[in-house]
Amino acid sequence: MVLIDAGRCTGCNLCVFSCPERALSCYGLARLDPKRCTGCLACLGFCPMGAIIGKTEGG
Repeated sequence: MVLIDAGRCTGCNLCVFSCPERALSCYGLARLDPKRCTGCLACLGFCPMGAIIGKTEGG
């Protein structure tokens, strides 16, 4: 699972296109659909602003 730092997100959509599960959408700012997110973290390296943060289970 990932978290999105809304203060860093610029709405560039790069994370949306990187997600193989289509768990991310962007209408102004990135949004995560936790039901679709498998935690693959493919999106982490695509955000130029560092707005996507990997989250481990329980922490």
